[in-house]
Amino acid sequence: MVISAATEQVWELISDVTTIVRFHPTVWEVDLLSEQASGRGAARRCHFTDGTDVREVVTASEPNRRLHIELSEFSMPMNKVEAEWLLEPGVAPGTTKVTFEIQYEMKLGILGKALGALAVNGKLRQVTESVLAGLEKHLSTGELIGPQGTAA
Repeated sequence: MVISAATEQVWELISDVTTIVRFHPTVWEVDLLSEQASGRGAARRCHFTDGTDVREVVTASEPNRRLHIELSEFSMPMNKVEAEWLLEPGVAPGTTKVTFEIQYEMKLGILGKALGALAVNGKLRQVTESVLAGLEKHLSTGELIGPQGTAA
């Protein structure tokens, strides 16, 4: 998604692990689990509106370019979940091309792969699209984003 905000402005928001609550439509609270809020080793626990939570740790951080996060302690039947933010300056001045990807490995062998193809892929696609839309809306309006992309 191309967002009408400078790369540095987008980076400032996504690189601080405590600010996801401002733009993620289903995160209602964040606990800082590390001494620092940004950079490699920064960690948080995200609490979701459905009552679940997940631990997330920044494993790679390239300012204004890339943020890689590993997720753990989740209730989903997965061995591994990783999220990555990629930023590139947009074609127009003051814009940024933002890519948000989630990669995962299912438990349960071939049954897990089938479950992933049938249900998880579509759900994660919806999550990435709603997070990007929330990020864009928050950056353009300053509003806190709540469930389903509405102002909190």
